[in-house]
Amino acid sequence: LNNIPEYPVDGMGNKLSRFPVHTLTNDEKYDIDMGWSPRVLKTHDPSTFLIDFFEMPSNRKSHLLPFDFVIIQNNKTLERTSGISQVGAATLQYTFSEPGPVTIRIENVGNNPSHTIFDTIVYQNPDIPSSSLASDDAKMQHGGITSPVGEYSTGLISTIFLVQLTYVIIFAIPAAVVVIILLYK
Repeated sequence: LNNIPEYPVDGMGNKLSRFPVHTLTNDEKYDIDMGWSPRVLKTHDPSTFLIDFFEMPSNRKSHLLPFDFVIIQNNKTLERTSGISQVGAATLQYTFSEPGPVTIRIENVGNNPSHTIFDTIVYQNPDIPSSSLASDDAKMQHGGITSPVGEYSTGLISTIFLVQLTYVIIFAIPAAVVVIILLYK
């Protein structure tokens, strides 16, 4: 795993032809798309997983859809957390402490046995000196979720804030203008 690609890969190390990855749940009720940033996952760097939920066959975004987010590496469940999609999407951050293939499962979609699987590889981060790995591993205890499911973090402006701002522009400002016009008359 020393040769780190510059593109996202599947669990076998093959370049993903489509990214974000599009999958259907096992019961074909939902189309769940997932991408991650950075596009190449490395140990000790926070990774952000971006998940979009669509109802099938209408392909409408699924708002307030419950689900479980599960990370599996070396046949061990590293993380299992529950969440609810907001505006048809959810974002999580996770920091991996070990390199190697990883499986991400989105389970119990809509409180049903619906699930889907994404596979990729986590690469050993060459930018982390080996002397600092032991202290980082002690702090992280094999990785960990660093922001809750459904909470968006782009580093600049929250996606939820942008959605709320859009609603204010679409509904609140025109309503305020109507009220002002009515009061003025």
